[in-house]
Amino acid sequence: MERRVHAIYKQGALYPIDPLELDDMQEVTLTLNINGTVDEDLAGYFTSDEWSCASRDTVTWDDVRAAFAGVSGSLSAAVTEERQER
Repeated sequence: MERRVHAIYKQGALYPIDPLELDDMQEVTLTLNINGTVDEDLAGYFTSDEWSCASRDTVTWDDVRAAFAGVSGSLSAAVTEERQER
């Protein structure tokens, strides 16, 4: 089975963002994709403070799925509307 896992490296250890369903001492193979820069399509879109806050965000994929389930109609219209409310 292959699964993409996002993690944070801190003090010599990798910490997965979401819980892993693994047995204790289960062996896995890691392939690291180290991005030192932000993708061009996101560059300048968020401030460094926003990126810093997002790195500590506790939103899970289940939270995202639940939020999307409540969107009716166009997702882009819902995002635009929410941004205008801010």
